[in-house]
Amino acid sequence: MEIKWLMYLDHQTYDPKRHAFPVDEKTYGDWSLCGRGSGSSKAEGDQPLCGKCQAILNHYSESKLVMKRMVQAGEADLYEGQGL
Repeated sequence: MEIKWLMYLDHQTYDPKRHAFPVDEKTYGDWSLCGRGSGSSKAEGDQPLCGKCQAILNHYSESKLVMKRMVQAGEADLYEGQGL
Protein backbone atom coordinates (compact mmCIF):
# COMPACT_ATOMS: atom_id res chain seq x y z
CA MET A 1 0.00 0.00 0.00
CA GLU A 2 1.42 3.31 -1.04
CA ILE A 3 1.38 5.98 1.70
CA LYS A 4 1.38 9.79 1.53
CA TRP A 5 2.09 12.10 4.48
CA LEU A 6 -0.42 14.95 4.82
CA MET A 7 -1.61 17.34 7.50
CA TYR A 8 -5.20 18.20 8.36
CA LEU A 9 -6.00 21.78 7.40
CA ASP A 10 -8.55 22.19 10.17
CA HIS A 11 -6.15 20.81 12.80
CA GLN A 12 -3.01 22.78 12.00
CA THR A 13 -3.25 24.98 15.11
CA TYR A 14 -3.64 22.20 17.69
CA ASP A 15 -2.29 19.16 15.81
CA PRO A 16 0.52 20.38 13.57
CA LYS A 17 1.62 16.91 12.44
CA ARG A 18 1.57 15.05 9.17
CA HIS A 19 -0.34 11.78 9.17
CA ALA A 20 0.05 8.71 6.93
CA PHE A 21 -2.77 8.19 4.42
CA PRO A 22 -3.20 5.49 1.80
CA VAL A 23 -2.83 6.92 -1.70
CA ASP A 24 -5.71 4.69 -2.87
CA GLU A 25 -8.39 6.15 -0.59
CA LYS A 26 -11.21 4.45 -2.50
CA THR A 27 -9.93 0.98 -1.52
CA TYR A 28 -8.31 1.68 1.85
CA GLY A 29 -10.38 4.57 3.26
CA ASP A 30 -9.72 8.31 3.56
CA TRP A 31 -8.63 8.40 7.21
CA SER A 32 -5.06 8.33 8.49
CA LEU A 33 -3.41 5.15 9.75
CA CYS A 34 -3.80 6.40 13.33
CA GLY A 35 -7.55 6.64 12.72
CA ARG A 36 -8.07 10.38 12.61
CA GLY A 37 -10.05 12.63 10.31
CA SER A 38 -12.12 10.86 7.70
CA GLY A 39 -13.40 13.38 5.18
CA SER A 40 -11.26 16.27 6.47
CA SER A 41 -9.38 18.61 4.15
CA LYS A 42 -5.71 17.67 3.87
CA ALA A 43 -2.58 19.27 2.44
CA GLU A 44 1.12 18.62 2.10
CA GLY A 45 3.44 20.29 4.55
CA ASP A 46 6.75 20.06 6.37
CA GLN A 47 5.41 19.44 9.88
CA PRO A 48 6.73 16.57 12.03
CA LEU A 49 5.34 13.09 11.32
CA CYS A 50 2.66 11.56 13.57
CA GLY A 51 4.30 9.10 15.95
CA LYS A 52 1.27 6.80 16.05
CA CYS A 53 1.15 6.55 12.23
CA GLN A 54 4.89 5.74 12.21
CA ALA A 55 4.43 3.06 14.89
CA ILE A 56 1.63 1.41 12.89
CA LEU A 57 3.78 1.38 9.75
CA ASN A 58 6.63 -0.20 11.74
CA HIS A 59 4.39 -2.74 13.49
CA TYR A 60 2.46 -4.23 10.56
CA SER A 61 3.94 -5.95 7.53
CA GLU A 62 2.79 -4.58 4.18
CA SER A 63 0.34 -7.45 3.62
CA LYS A 64 -1.17 -7.24 7.13
CA LEU A 65 -1.52 -3.47 6.87
CA VAL A 66 -3.30 -3.86 3.52
CA MET A 67 -5.70 -6.48 4.93
CA LYS A 68 -6.31 -4.42 8.10
CA ARG A 69 -7.26 -1.37 6.05
CA MET A 70 -9.43 -3.32 3.62
CA VAL A 71 -11.37 -4.86 6.52
CA GLN A 72 -11.79 -1.44 8.17
CA ALA A 73 -12.94 0.09 4.87
CA GLY A 74 -15.42 -2.75 4.29
CA GLU A 75 -13.60 -3.98 1.20
CA ALA A 76 -12.71 -7.38 2.71
CA ASP A 77 -14.38 -9.86 5.03
CA LEU A 78 -13.37 -9.74 8.70
CA TYR A 79 -12.58 -13.46 8.67
CA GLU A 80 -10.04 -12.97 5.89
CA GLY A 81 -8.11 -10.67 8.23
CA GLN A 82 -7.99 -13.03 11.23
CA GLY A 83 -4.17 -13.18 11.13
CA LEU A 84 -3.97 -9.55 12.24
